[in-house]
Amino acid sequence: YQWQVNGGNVGINSNTYSSTTLNNGDVITCILTSNAPCASPTVVTSNSIVMNVTPTVIPTINIVAVPAGPICAGTNVTFTANITNGGPGPVYQWQVNGVNVGTNSNTYSSSALNNGDVVTCILTSNAPCASPVNVTSNNIVLTVNPLVTPTINITSNPLMPICAGANVTFTANITNGGATPTYQWQINGVNAGTNSNTFSTTTLLPGDVVTCILTSNANCLATPTANSNSIVVSNFPAVTITVNPDLSICEDEIVTLTATPANGNPALYNVVWQPGNFVGNSFTTSPNPTTTYTATVTDACGSTASATTTVTVNLQPIAAFTFAPNPPDLTVQPTVFTDASTNAVSWFWNFGSGNTANTQNASFSFQQGGTYPVILIVTSAAGCTDTTIAQLLFEDIYSLYIPSAFTPNQDEINPIFYAYGFGMNTFHMEIFNRWGESVFNTSDLAKGWDGLLRNGAEAPQGVYDYKVDVEFYNHKTRTIMGKLTLIR
Repeated sequence: YQWQVNGGNVGINSNTYSSTTLNNGDVITCILTSNAPCASPTVVTSNSIVMNVTPTVIPTINIVAVPAGPICAGTNVTFTANITNGGPGPVYQWQVNGVNVGTNSNTYSSSALNNGDVVTCILTSNAPCASPVNVTSNNIVLTVNPLVTPTINITSNPLMPICAGANVTFTANITNGGATPTYQWQINGVNAGTNSNTFSTTTLLPGDVVTCILTSNANCLATPTANSNSIVVSNFPAVTITVNPDLSICEDEIVTLTATPANGNPALYNVVWQPGNFVGNSFTTSPNPTTTYTATVTDACGSTASATTTVTVNLQPIAAFTFAPNPPDLTVQPTVFTDASTNAVSWFWNFGSGNTANTQNASFSFQQGGTYPVILIVTSAAGCTDTTIAQLLFEDIYSLYIPSAFTPNQDEINPIFYAYGFGMNTFHMEIFNRWGESVFNTSDLAKGWDGLLRNGAEAPQGVYDYKVDVEFYNHKTRTIMGKLTLIR
């Protein structure tokens, strides 16, 4: 509300306006400025009131405040009454919210005013012909703003811990800082940075303490400065890596090696294994010979750590045996089995009839004709195993035996691989390498394989497959397939 008398602003921002000083012909208006949503127009002028004043001696009083306008809590305000027609001995009664205060004086001072308090003054005039005798001043409604305390809180990006040498930006978040606050950043109590709400640096060390002092220029401050929280600088601990313990395996065994990185900056772990340049926390391998592997981890800070593990590869035992009589003969009991294995410390025999033995050499009496797969499983001192099988064919009057190994190594001991037997009309034997390629065949029982390939080259040491087709004198036919080991 903006009251006007004859176009001149009067009164206060109130829906009422009082005056005892109006003159005949004065024109009273009020200009309303609306803050209603969507108001249009926002400023309108009231109707005009033209005063018809009969001259009298009318006392008037108008009070003013110094300082005027909004104040801060605790501010001392002095109110002064300006009067007319008060007479030679006017009386003043000051009031706050209608309650008498102060003394009979044209001024009143207070530092205990609250927001919304209404200060007025009642004038009692002793002027001749005063009418009325008592008049009340204008109202002064106090706007008292509470005292505010500035605050500041700082954060870092990235958060602690950080990588050594990382660029860290600190940001100040404040309240009650005023229009132009000032910032003083500090590291360990020493001024740093500029007058800005952010501060960046790459030279922090572990244990450094970063703070910021805010100086506020806001109104009604309880105190102008505020100290922020402290951020203590910490670096990521050194990255570490552990791997599985050393392993002991047999030849051709597959193992999985695993690395476990820890500490450092866990946002990224990159693990590389050597030899082999394998990438990843784990991988499978079948080394030969014994190999030491090194796993190296690089974390998100670029720091590295390494650990090693050794995979010991133990020699595989080779299972082999001979037996007597050879060829098998039901009339000669028992059949005696003699171990010819290498690198073995324990033995397990299965005679193909449900009977077993666990001695190095064994014997067994076969009671009836048939084909018996005699199995020998040997174990090395390191726990590695190998298996060989010999198919022993017992006929009531016919016999066929196929050994499980031979050694064409110029020592004249078991240098030829023969099939042994008697009582056969026909005989055919064929030997294959591990790719299924035929390397030898014969239809002569007296002709064995000397370990040479068809081109005259020596066949490599290893396991081969054989297939034997026979027809006995009683016209029974048998096909026997099995494996033989060539040992050089």
